[in-house]
Amino acid sequence: MNNALAFAGKIKKRPLVCNDNPGFVVNAINAPFTRSGLQYIEEGNSVEKVNKAFQAFGFPVGPIKLIDEVGVDVIHFVYKNRGEQQDTLENMYNAGRYGLKKCGKGFFLEDGSVDPEAVKLFGKRNPVDRNAEDIPIDYLKAQIAIAKDLLDKKVVDSPAMIDIGIIYGTGYPKDKGGPLKWADLIGVSEEVYGKKFYE
Repeated sequence: MNNALAFAGKIKKRPLVCNDNPGFVVNAINAPFTRSGLQYIEEGNSVEKVNKAFQAFGFPVGPIKLIDEVGVDVIHFVYKNRGEQQDTLENMYNAGRYGLKKCGKGFFLEDGSVDPEAVKLFGKRNPVDRNAEDIPIDYLKAQIAIAKDLLDKKVVDSPAMIDIGIIYGTGYPKDKGGPLKWADLIGVSEEVYGKKFYE
């Protein structure tokens, strides 16, 4: 293992040592990013509102924009591989809307606006008018639930390793210190679990 860590250092990467787990650490913790974004638009919140809420929190792009850029087909495959049904992705994939860059049809038009034809393919859930300020907090709660599970199962040794992995692996806003540090700072850890991650 020391050789692997030394090699990672030489190529200027930050290795995260962990035990085996679906999605390991970073992809497991980051899963709610697209899942939450899709949920919010299926509840009737606009794509613009959802993307802007995440960008206001400090992310470079919102979840729906990220799906469009990575490729609807890629994210659809990830959900299928996990055994998860996601109606919007299924509808978009079946309509051949793999992403604007990939095939010229996705969630967005060339001018950056949301494609009205894509909106017709959104899955439907019970309507929930989300407050833009609460959207990142709801997402944070989903993240820390996964983080607690990873720590309980000893997939990773410390909250700091999770936060470092998320910051350097996903573009999480550095000024927040990572999802677990941020949850501690704003009281979400104690609200949800009765204690802080960093004691």
